[in-house]
Amino acid sequence: MKWLVGFAPRARLLLATMALSAALGYLWIIRSRYGHDGADQLCSIIFTALFIGSLARAPAGLSAALWFIGFQVIHSYTASGLYKVGSRGWRDGSFLTSILGTEIYGSPRLGRLLLNKPILARLISRGVVFWESMIWIVLVLPAQVAAVLLLSTLVFHAANAYVMGLNTFLIAFAAGYPAIMFIILSRGF
Repeated sequence: MKWLVGFAPRARLLLATMALSAALGYLWIIRSRYGHDGADQLCSIIFTALFIGSLARAPAGLSAALWFIGFQVIHSYTASGLYKVGSRGWRDGSFLTSILGTEIYGSPRLGRLLLNKPILARLISRGVVFWESMIWIVLVLPAQVAAVLLLSTLVFHAANAYVMGLNTFLIAFAAGYPAIMFIILSRGF
């Protein structure tokens, strides 16, 4: 591990931990026979970017890593939302009802409730699609407003963790929010 020479002991431990976390994340993705969700990939991307940015030994390296992570998180939301815009099932609420009606990614009770209230299912589904598609707006909003909007995304992910069992999304995306705030605070306006 010659590449660690020259770093302080604590920095070596941190770098080794980031490298190991990224490597294990990629190995998990490669070795698992089951499907993965965006949180798995996002965690690996965050660890990799922080590791590479930290190797630069200069503030510019870490700054570049934070910009990359922030834009990656924004891109993840926006791409997901724009994909859903093109899907009739997301626009009419039927996909949301179907997903929430499963045992693995939902609550059959909540799925039945939305099945019986199609207007509510449509409104919630369209709200999710709009919110995901438009999250990039935090990059141009005043910092305080952007922080409140990002806080609302934590509430969204906490609800998903509770209802759908998507616990890793809460952790993975929240890990990227400091990078988004770094971008917002770096704008200079």
